Amino acid sequence: MSSNSNSVVPLWEEGTSTDVVPVATDELAQVDVANDTIEAVAVEPKSPSRLFKSLRWVAFLALIVSYPLSVLASHQVKDSPIVLEEGKWSSDDVGTVSELISREVFSVGWADDRAIWHPQARLTALPAWQEGLIGASAPWVQAVSVSTDNDSDLLAASRLLTPTAERPTQPRLNAALEALERYDSRLEGGFASDVSAQPYILTSLDQSIVQADDARALLGSVVDDTTVWPATSDAVRAYYQAKASAYVTHMRFEIMASDLESLQVSNAEDLKAQFQTATSRWKKAARQKPLFVMNQTGDGILSANHLAVMSFYIEDARLATEAFKVALTEALATDAASTQAADLASAP
Repeated sequence: MSSNSNSVVPLWEEGTSTDVVPVATDELAQVDVANDTIEAVAVEPKSPSRLFKSLRWVAFLALIVSYPLSVLASHQVKDSPIVLEEGKWSSDDVGTVSELISREVFSVGWADDRAIWHPQARLTALPAWQEGLIGASAPWVQAVSVSTDNDSDLLAASRLLTPTAERPTQPRLNAALEALERYDSRLEGGFASDVSAQPYILTSLDQSIVQADDARALLGSVVDDTTVWPATSDAVRAYYQAKASAYVTHMRFEIMASDLESLQVSNAEDLKAQFQTATSRWKKAARQKPLFVMNQTGDGILSANHLAVMSFYIEDARLATEAFKVALTEALATDAASTQAADLASAP
């Protein structure tokens, strides 16, 4: 071994020491043989292993892939019928609107209120669907209020459900739900008026016709815009707002059937058949569910035009609704005239 006093030697060497000197893995042991001392000199730590680098890349790629998948998973357009729990609600109309809004707010989540990083904030169809739902629910609640002597809670709920540019939306919807629950509780206790069938049905029919016209006008404003394949964002929004309007209208008609039965009209069977026709056509429009919305020329496998199809079904439902309204109005007028004539005949 060299006689140099500063020689660097292993941790131990035969003839110098029998002890093993522990040293940290990221340090180099420098032994002074002459003075029998040991000095540890720090060196740079080893770079991360290849496995560790690979794991970091895997985690990064997983994050990049998982976000788009989260966006797809958060697209939840729930268009299944609302089924009310027996005995929970005194008013089927109010209960259905309340359960519908609650499903969107507490189960799906209100997309327009999400933070910018949230997957639902990247969606186009879901926000349009939810805006269409409350836009169609507001006149529904208003129709109920008109037929219940303008109940204050129902009027408040109708105003709160009307779509506005104000954000966030959920506080308004929570307040609307509370107003609906208050009315239903008062109705159960006998402190609120129930729906009067005739004015409610006529108001609902008028509203349904107007909403159908609005939906078709919205679809017509963007239909055949083939600048983007399969469809522009405006086209997707128009489609799902129209679908939501048809969905809510179909639910209204399903509940309205019991109100129609309470009317005493001379040609009830004919009216019932016409009403069922209108209901089935609203259902057909509401049940449209393409894999993805296309707004193309409509003359090929990959060039369908779902907006034109939706517009056709909504127009078909509107015509059936209008025909039923005319028939019902004529029947009510005929029966009223007959009743008046009978009263005059029986008068002294």
